[in-house]
Amino acid sequence: MSATKHPVILIQETEDFALFYKPAGLVFFEDSQKTDFLDEMRALCSDQANRLFPVHRLDKVTSGILLCAKGRKNANLLGNEFRFHRAEKIYVALSARPGFKKAGLIIGDMEKSRRGSYKLLRTRENPARTSFVSEPLQEQRTGLRLLWVRPITGKTHQIRVALKSVGFSILGDPLYNAFSEARQEDRTYLHALALRFQLQGKQFQFRDLPREGEEFLNPLCLETIKETDPFGLDYPGMNAWRKKLEQWESSKSGDSSNPAGKAKPAKKSPSSGSAGKGRAAKKVESTGPGEKGQGAKKSESAGPAGKGRTAKKANPSERQPRGSAVKKRRGPKKRKGNPPGHRHSGN
Repeated sequence: MSATKHPVILIQETEDFALFYKPAGLVFFEDSQKTDFLDEMRALCSDQANRLFPVHRLDKVTSGILLCAKGRKNANLLGNEFRFHRAEKIYVALSARPGFKKAGLIIGDMEKSRRGSYKLLRTRENPARTSFVSEPLQEQRTGLRLLWVRPITGKTHQIRVALKSVGFSILGDPLYNAFSEARQEDRTYLHALALRFQLQGKQFQFRDLPREGEEFLNPLCLETIKETDPFGLDYPGMNAWRKKLEQWESSKSGDSSNPAGKAKPAKKSPSSGSAGKGRAAKKVESTGPGEKGQGAKKSESAGPAGKGRTAKKANPSERQPRGSAVKKRRGPKKRKGNPPGHRHSGN
């Protein structure tokens, strides 16, 4: 759909941020001489003094809520909400595919593939995390399902790739669905429905229903979305993720009464030494009583060898004969030096 038929809409504006509706088919920056998306948003704001900073992005095919901060200070604060995955984003999508499971948590690394698409990997070095639940809309269309998607991370094409990996290619998606089928739909059915975040100690929550797409605007689909609390759904894996996030926040706060993780052992190891070698080294350096301590004193004065060897090394007159005798007894030329007729000479 064209941006003219579905224009950018200002949903709400405060002194710190502005919330917009982004139509499907509109990108952030146009390569041609068309009006820039950011210019359209700025023109809708009553506050023209503060600069707008988008703190997250939506794909070209995706419609829905888009948040912009006012000024650099708010941009840093809101940017951290998304960067550290504290902001909660809820999307809705439609799929006519059967799928492999009706709900789940999808985790995996992503890398670029062909034709500007991405693919999901089995590795988890820097994974994308996507949780979803679904429900059927059979009365509206055969095989149609409504998917509620909660992305924990925010990577390019993350939702589209994740849903395809479990057999739920999004209806009308030209990259991750059959192109012949996708071109028959009036749009890609992915919509950024709801957003919840904190700013300066206050919590904000917004929801904006789909405004375009015949399947989204079908009364059955639209009423289902309207009557459901998107933040109240049981998304798989979210409880464990919230606990992990709380632990990370507590460790970041630097509370001395409740140190987090491995901070305490890390501080203890350089001073006392947790390994056996570290303790032995400490006793050797000390001047207190003990066998190891006394042995250390002797080794510092007489050298690293044992007691017998240190006594011989202390007398240089005995060192040379002892060394030569050892060479005659242990050296490889022992038998070659024997005179003829000797019982070990071999002659």
